[in-house]
Amino acid sequence: MCDIPLGPYQRDRIVLCSGDGSPKTQRTVPCEADHFFPGAKWVGATRNSAERLGCRFVIFAGPYGLVNPWKVIDRYDVPGHTEEEQIMIRERLNQTIPQLIGENRYDVVIFYAGANPRDMIIEMMRPILEHNNIDLITFGKPNTGDSGKLDNVAELLIQGTTLNELREILKFPQRLEYFRHRR
Repeated sequence: MCDIPLGPYQRDRIVLCSGDGSPKTQRTVPCEADHFFPGAKWVGATRNSAERLGCRFVIFAGPYGLVNPWKVIDRYDVPGHTEEEQIMIRERLNQTIPQLIGENRYDVVIFYAGANPRDMIIEMMRPILEHNNIDLITFGKPNTGDSGKLDNVAELLIQGTTLNELREILKFPQRLEYFRHRR
């Protein structure tokens, strides 16, 4: 299998996106999204990496779509099990991705999927990101498996790297996926 070159990406054109967490990881009262999931450590890890790196930070929050960290959200069950719920999530993503990160403001989303139904979310996000000319890199495993590597992944992307080099630094390289939008 041939290696795929990635980047270099400009720091201010990188989005770090965290997946949300189940109801048991959520606060019991409405709260700003970046502190709404105290039991989902990957959300805080992604937020902290974005702050250290100077990158944009957003959160995938089920029925809300993508949200800014300061958006106040309320408890919800993690949807996506029924076709109706999937349609609702897709509609929210169609609204929120262009609004928050579209309009040629960003080049790549690094999506850390800690415990989500990751494949479903990726399949929903991919065409919207592609339409907005944004690449997608995703990795992660429940219980913060590789969340400590977010800074390293982003720094390598800023320098320019390859998919194989990224795999080498991850504990769970099989979870790394890259989707390039058509240029």
